[in-house]
Amino acid sequence: MQHTLNCKKYLLILLLLCLGGFPVDHAQAITPESTSGLKPIKPVAVSYNTERYNAFLKNIETHFSAGDRLLMPLGFFAVTNHISKTNEMKQLVENGMTFIHRYDSTLTLTVARRNIVNSKKAGIPLAINLPHKQHDMQWWRNFLKDLVKDNQIIFWHLPEEPKPEDMEYINDLANLIHEIDPLHRPVATYLNLTDNTYLTKAAKSLDFIVYGAYPGHGWVGGARLRIARKIDKAYSCHAPAVMAALESFNTKTLGWPKPKHVLFDTYISLIHGAKGIWWYGYHFARDNAELLDAILARTKILNGPEYLGEVFLRGKDSESINAHLISGPEFFPSNKTISTKMRLAGKLYKALQWRAIDYRGNTYIAAVNGSQFINKYPLQAKEDKLIIKAVFSGFNPESKITLLDGVNSYDHKDGSLTVTLEPLATIVLKISDQHLSNKEMSNKKQLIKQ
Repeated sequence: MQHTLNCKKYLLILLLLCLGGFPVDHAQAITPESTSGLKPIKPVAVSYNTERYNAFLKNIETHFSAGDRLLMPLGFFAVTNHISKTNEMKQLVENGMTFIHRYDSTLTLTVARRNIVNSKKAGIPLAINLPHKQHDMQWWRNFLKDLVKDNQIIFWHLPEEPKPEDMEYINDLANLIHEIDPLHRPVATYLNLTDNTYLTKAAKSLDFIVYGAYPGHGWVGGARLRIARKIDKAYSCHAPAVMAALESFNTKTLGWPKPKHVLFDTYISLIHGAKGIWWYGYHFARDNAELLDAILARTKILNGPEYLGEVFLRGKDSESINAHLISGPEFFPSNKTISTKMRLAGKLYKALQWRAIDYRGNTYIAAVNGSQFINKYPLQAKEDKLIIKAVFSGFNPESKITLLDGVNSYDHKDGSLTVTLEPLATIVLKISDQHLSNKEMSNKKQLIKQ
């Protein structure tokens, strides 16, 4: 009998672990002093090649400034023939979008100039696409000699998805543009491989790399966290900067991205160090009003009055903010059987992904719950077991908290900031002390230390 009871007890403990952990009593208020018994969750650490990132940032400051403020590069891939619809393009500009990109399978000077004229009419810069057709460097030199004089071009987008054997050609073309472009605009391309050698070669001459992860485009129910791993990999191979290409089309497996997916995809990319966003593609998104509105809501926030995009471009990681997990899974996938194998292989995601940034006297916290229910993992915890509750500390208890984007699911009291995030939920908060008196401000550092 005792053996049977022990087995049942063991099975119950195993079941609780599989479902994300033991239950927590939430009746008591969470305070900074009470976090000692909670699991600390470290922020995402972004490591740059400082010299090359500063060169990239200087270039962005030259071409994306609005007075003394900096705009984040935000744009659409694949505008196609809609580039001539001036009113549609102006709507993008009015909502904070800073460039458009047009695909052309072949590019003649006539087509290039027509694209430039159309984008100029709408008042939105153009990322010019150089297609795959192979030419020698002398041909490119002759082709580009007039185009490089036009300041309507904002980026040079080289032949995308190059194969490993194409990287020497890509580097030669990038170096040629660096040589002949008097405005020194960034040179980039979209990569589809994450091999170390491939990435390292690409990082040598490109000013930034574009990486995409389209969850509905691959195997059934792909993890939306995959873009984070691609961005991390690019920085580990010394990419100067990375921009994320995000899904904005109807997929066979998941259908159209929902507004919460647009939110999640945007901020998980920025949390991991993306320095701009390209949505693919406009000719799809314009047919879904809900999706297009969700994208333009993000661009308006990032390049609007708060200049949140500037925070992610110029801000420094905060050293004072801490996070502790109150309840919910620590990892994704949360099933212990899968997690153990994936953890050993280094393929496990932290469920709570967050970053705190100090900028212009404020601290900004962006956090997401990367957990999601995926049919590929039928034994994992169900949706209601994937909800995360976490507490943030390390800031002045009297600070003003403002919700900038995402879900309104936080509680600020008793010197603590508690957030609750359902699967794939996002929250972005601003911690501000400007409303405090001079005396209170003078005590801020002491309060945080205590």
